[in-house]
Amino acid sequence: MRVKHFACAGLIILGGLSGCATWQKPSADLATKIPVIEIGQPKPEGNEYILLVRAGKDIPVKLTVDGSFLSKEGATETTVNVRQDVYLYKQWSSFDGKEWERGLFQVLISAGVGPEGGNVDIKVNQPN
Repeated sequence: MRVKHFACAGLIILGGLSGCATWQKPSADLATKIPVIEIGQPKPEGNEYILLVRAGKDIPVKLTVDGSFLSKEGATETTVNVRQDVYLYKQWSSFDGKEWERGLFQVLISAGVGPEGGNVDIKVNQPN
């Protein structure tokens, strides 16, 4: 069995931003109006903030496998890093914190089980 999901709404593996999605493009001065935090810093009060992901800085990624069908659950952690700074705000992304776009990234997640065991692949690409 192989299951695939596709999303262009940002870096799912880096996200974690919550709150209602907005369809209105953020203003160029958004970073002067709400907090900008980096991975590893405490989350500010409320859900209005910009997440800055620095190039070359390790980003922790956790994977868990659980559910009522499993008699043994599992979890693992790894780190990744990005090639250039990126700002994330809800479903919006920016390389400079001013010009916001949707679809700066393509995230492809595939999972399956075969004779070799389970496999989860996550690919994060930048469209051409």
